[in-house]
Amino acid sequence: MADREYVGCIHVHSRFSDGHTHAEEIFAVAARVGLDFLVMTDHNTDACRREGLTGWDGGLLRLSAPEIGTRHRPHFLAFGLTDLDALDRASAHDAIEAAARQGALCFVAHPHPARIRFYSGGYAAWEDWQTTAFRGIEIWSYMHDVCDYVIPWQLFRLRRHHATLVHGPRPETLSLWDALCAERRVAGIGALDNHARLIPLLGEILPHADLFRTLRTHVVCPELPADGAEAERSLASAMADGKAFVALDSRADAAGFRVEAAGPAGPSATLSFGQEASYSPGWRLAVTSPLKAHLTVIRNGQVIAAREACDGMDLAIDRPGVYRVEATLEGGPWVFANPVYLRDRT
Repeated sequence: MADREYVGCIHVHSRFSDGHTHAEEIFAVAARVGLDFLVMTDHNTDACRREGLTGWDGGLLRLSAPEIGTRHRPHFLAFGLTDLDALDRASAHDAIEAAARQGALCFVAHPHPARIRFYSGGYAAWEDWQTTAFRGIEIWSYMHDVCDYVIPWQLFRLRRHHATLVHGPRPETLSLWDALCAERRVAGIGALDNHARLIPLLGEILPHADLFRTLRTHVVCPELPADGAEAERSLASAMADGKAFVALDSRADAAGFRVEAAGPAGPSATLSFGQEASYSPGWRLAVTSPLKAHLTVIRNGQVIAAREACDGMDLAIDRPGVYRVEATLEGGPWVFANPVYLRDRT
């Protein structure tokens, strides 16, 4: 059965924690925008699930993955926690290890958070990169991107013109991701970290209806089950396996973007996002883009090929490595795809 592409947003806060909007209203906005899934990530609570708000709602899959961590400490998202209370007051290391033992799929949140001038808020960088308890990281967080180095008197610009503040993923985050992937498969996802807070005299900052059209994660996987709980587990598992790419869809709809590696054995040896095989001579990498863009192929953190204004690339793979693809459009960041892994087994 052919894979399907599910497009959604990850990392949103409701009134169940420190967001401004009720969860049901946020899910309704996501449905109106046309998302296939939305992941609510309220701080240290699974209230959305407890209140029966998860699962299918028409064509929208509602998920809940609590964001674990306290103020001024590193955070992670956890899909499939069974005992949230067991993580209470634990250090970041102990909490993520405990979550993984429960079978939760964990993603490090904003590994390099926004540097907001004149603000001593509660964002801390993740530092425990020795643990293998996480399956992925947020490679691009929209809120942390547009708020990086923002100053309080720029809030009006943030409210009306946040798109002009987009830089793309932090270079240090991408370098970290490349280093992690050299050791094991680590999935990359996009995140919003949105709260849609109300600021006196300015109104709502980064409203959900706006941000749900911006940074999205495209998951390419078999059709999700009709049962809501099973669909949640399947989608989370696909994201943890890296079967996805991250796209700034407000720049242009990236649906249909694909990266495949074809082996010497023919179609039966074809890899796509997040998949791994042993390297042998004869592999080729093919990139397909729905629009003409600047495409870059990166192996083990180093650019090996780039092409301007094209909707596809095909190149021979002459050595093992971790191969991922980036795309820019009109000079701005657009698509960041999970790698294919061709390991040296000798």
